[in-house]
Amino acid sequence: LLDEGRKLLESSEALTKRVKAVASGWEAELRIVLDSIVPFEHAIEWIKAFDTLNSPTRLRFSSEVLSGTWEALYSGRADLLIGSRLDQNQFASATGLHVQSLGRSMFVFAVAPTHPLANLPEPLQIDTIRQHRAVAVGDTSRNFKPLTFGLQTGQAVLTVPSLQAKVKAQLANLGCGWLPCNLIEREVAEGQLVIKETEEPPRQNGLCFAWQRGNQGKALTWWTQHLSQVQLDLQANN
Repeated sequence: LLDEGRKLLESSEALTKRVKAVASGWEAELRIVLDSIVPFEHAIEWIKAFDTLNSPTRLRFSSEVLSGTWEALYSGRADLLIGSRLDQNQFASATGLHVQSLGRSMFVFAVAPTHPLANLPEPLQIDTIRQHRAVAVGDTSRNFKPLTFGLQTGQAVLTVPSLQAKVKAQLANLGCGWLPCNLIEREVAEGQLVIKETEEPPRQNGLCFAWQRGNQGKALTWWTQHLSQVQLDLQANN
């Protein structure tokens, strides 16, 4: 009974501290949605820096794909978005979002060395690529119009749940497609994937972070200020 009483007392004291912290401007929880293009390894360093504040705010990370990240922020399921600049940035003015640059990423067209496209002369023609199945990551948006990336009209598609799954599918010669340079550097160096030039140049994609205008707690303020000093260059492993 005494042991249980101590546990209850400790829980009560911890709850009291959290209530006081929230009353002083710290959020009880900060929900951060990461686009799958941003490796979680980058977030680890940001979390370590945040931990030095001894903040009572709990961090909750989730992952979405393409417009799914913007929908999470727009619908209120997330407080902070870290990911790609998309056409959804048109919502920034309509919905009162802050959007700031975070860097850039680059995609290249890659296939397994045993894929029929691997030994064809470059640049690959769009009509030629269309004849082979593409591997695509499914947009996780529930209500926004789903986006596609690098697919050709009439092309067969294998849809997978994440960029990591897309890399594995292309390594297994299940299809072709555009992949972020930073995720396949080792596989290219070891000859497991072959980068092919196409009629289209390598695709550069802007990165950003975004949050809703209005009341802003201390945790969100810290994260937006910290990220404003970060510039990610996902053209190679960092």
